[in-house]
Amino acid sequence: VSLSDRKLAVFLKLYAFLQSPYTRTLFLDADIYVLSPTLVRDLLNTTLNVAEVAFPVSPAHAKPEFGPIPYICSCMVAWKSSPASKTFFTRAMSRFLQHRAIAKKQTRDLWGDQDAIYYEWVRGNNPLRFLLLTEEFYCPQVSMTPKTKSFTWTTPWTDMKKSKPHLCRAIHGHSYYDMVDALPPQGHT
Repeated sequence: VSLSDRKLAVFLKLYAFLQSPYTRTLFLDADIYVLSPTLVRDLLNTTLNVAEVAFPVSPAHAKPEFGPIPYICSCMVAWKSSPASKTFFTRAMSRFLQHRAIAKKQTRDLWGDQDAIYYEWVRGNNPLRFLLLTEEFYCPQVSMTPKTKSFTWTTPWTDMKKSKPHLCRAIHGHSYYDMVDALPPQGHT
């Protein structure tokens, strides 16, 4: 994928957020493999009762640009449609289109949709209530093999034996076809 194709894909993803005809929407990247049969219902009916926008925290960014405000992943975004949420995503799209001015301060070389959403969340004046979803909602890069019976996410608390591994509700795997090929014939249990 060329850089210009990536920019168009990011722009169209943000644009798609604005086109949802529903009062509650859940967007999933194509490389999300949903494991929990209640994930969609839980996000749309429970999570969106306490927040207007929800997305998972990204553990891949150890040092977020805005100090204690953790970085997000836009592979899974749930939101309530409202004038405020439409304004939020419109401003994120505008930030993406103007990213060169902002990106000069960035240490990352590619600026995408989650950067634009993150900047709008942190820097924008938004009346929306946001909720960060924990990693087990999307278990980034959890490997799948034919012998895997269940998929879990571990944390330092797990390593210290203070909690059990968290069951993955979905997996975000940047290599979808490898994930599907690795599933056991009877599927996930």
